[in-house]
Amino acid sequence: MTLRLSIVTPARPLVDSDVEQVVAPGSEGEFGVLPGHAPVLVDLGLDMLQAAHDGSGGHPLQLRVGISSGPAVAGVIGRTKFQYDIWGDTVNTASRMESHGVPGRIHVSESTRLLIEDAYICESRGIINVKGKGPMPTHLVVGPRWP
Repeated sequence: MTLRLSIVTPARPLVDSDVEQVVAPGSEGEFGVLPGHAPVLVDLGLDMLQAAHDGSGGHPLQLRVGISSGPAVAGVIGRTKFQYDIWGDTVNTASRMESHGVPGRIHVSESTRLLIEDAYICESRGIINVKGKGPMPTHLVVGPRWP
């Protein structure tokens, strides 16, 4: 599961490179399964949106948050300057969820919606044409089903 952010501030119209990527272990591997990883990342996204809205750090920010769930590959690259990175279709989809998203909202893929539907209310954006992916159903997180 990947969370990508794009920060929009009044001083700079768009700062969008890999601002932040968060990966939660999800299905299998050396560390096993983290039950409920999708709702944990939605909670993180909601907390980040609230902090940005409140102006934590002195200036209010607008964030777009994109989340997609699925397999990813992670590793360290480089010979002299090492860099940790993640790759895969899930990472690309999360990036597209962010870039096609709405400021102040969490935009999720269908795979994530299926994992969070018991805990969160989502509204469908219908089928949208996602760059590099084609038409796909996407959703915006409205909020938790219960307080």
